[in-house]
Amino acid sequence: MDEQDWLVKRFEAERPQLQAMAYRMLGSLPEAQDAVQESWLRLVRTDQAPSQTRAHG
Repeated sequence: MDEQDWLVKRFEAERPQLQAMAYRMLGSLPEAQDAVQESWLRLVRTDQAPSQTRAHG
């Protein structure tokens, strides 16, 4: 299992808890789902940024 696979599995395992926390903060299930998805997208972009920097540095 590579690092990306591990990250996906770990995030998906935590998604219900993250969504529950977001729902408590936002009071709307669709907004909570959007917030969790946005967090995933940011995590993926952040995870890729250092490897791109190392390749060019």
